[in-house]
Amino acid sequence: MAVSMQNSILRKKTPVEAPVDDELVMLDVEAGKYYGFNSIAAAVWKKLDAKISVEELCRELCAEYDVSAEQCAADVLPFLNDLEKRNLIFVE
Repeated sequence: MAVSMQNSILRKKTPVEAPVDDELVMLDVEAGKYYGFNSIAAAVWKKLDAKISVEELCRELCAEYDVSAEQCAADVLPFLNDLEKRNLIFVE
């Protein structure tokens, strides 16, 4: 399922995570894989702790960072699709 602006997202609680400087290191025990998120990806990941629509996520990111709505969607959607492909989020 491709993630779109109309979907709601919630992160799965199974990955083990730890902050390292400005980044977030995560271990998906089920898949046996490590992930490293830069500060922006870590901020997005934290916002997925509660169910949020992709539209609302982008609105919040646009308010926090100097980014247009179009650029935010262009950056966030591929990231969310990658998380979905790796089975790290729930998509509704």
